[in-house]
Amino acid sequence: MTLICPRCCAEIRNSECEGCSYYKDSQKFAIEKAKKSSQHFTIRIAPEVDDEIDRALRMVEAGNIANGELVIRSLMKENADLYTIHFAMGTIHGVKGQHDDAMACFDKSIEIYPYFVDCWFIEPLVRRKNGYYRNGCFAP
Repeated sequence: MTLICPRCCAEIRNSECEGCSYYKDSQKFAIEKAKKSSQHFTIRIAPEVDDEIDRALRMVEAGNIANGELVIRSLMKENADLYTIHFAMGTIHGVKGQHDDAMACFDKSIEIYPYFVDCWFIEPLVRRKNGYYRNGCFAP
């Protein structure tokens, strides 16, 4: 894992690079990357809760948003560690047009389970609805 500076000299980085701003940035990046890669995660799977989540989302799909949201909120009290509950709450926020709240829930779902692909695909759609993309470009 040798660091090579792509910006200034294209040589292997060493202690002589210490004054270079690119060296400092790369050191910071390497430290952050090491922290993230050393983190392990375990997720809890609760099929009975997922069944209730599915029931609540079917309510929302049928137009009964308020009752579906009540079910999700009650489940969230005891199951905030489940990525699926945050995904469901984000879905409800999205249906209600509360896109910032939806993004916060999807981000939490990804934080709990980074490999939850559905959230990664939904994120740009929510951002687009919220006006973050204009004329095909990212516009924060």
